[in-house]
Amino acid sequence: MKKLTIPKLKEKVWKECKRIIRQRYGNNCYTCPAQNLEGSNLHTGHGKPNGALSLRYKFDLRNLRPQCMRCNCHLGGMTDIFIGKLEKEKEGLEFLKEACFKEDGVWKIKRMETMGGMQAWQFLTDLLEEYKKL
Repeated sequence: MKKLTIPKLKEKVWKECKRIIRQRYGNNCYTCPAQNLEGSNLHTGHGKPNGALSLRYKFDLRNLRPQCMRCNCHLGGMTDIFIGKLEKEKEGLEFLKEACFKEDGVWKIKRMETMGGMQAWQFLTDLLEEYKKL
């Protein structure tokens, strides 16, 4: 079997994340009343933005929920509402406490050691195998 590159692994892990989130939470927007989302209007949004997170948390299911395109793309993820709802959920709050710290009432992302090379490859490979089982 051919060894996957890190970008390909990320792509496959994200595909599994979307599958799991839709299976767990359905197709209603987490941050607005939009329901029965489908196709390009059904996104998997991040409470804390993907680009700001370390690799360890980019694909963390505790930070992901279904969102409509409007909330996720046009309204910046509706972060205030998203985070407010995560705080009220056991797993969402666990994610926030693990990946962030609260300062002046705002959850800020912790600085983490960068994961690269073989360590990143192994992390993503293991995560992909774990998510395929869910």
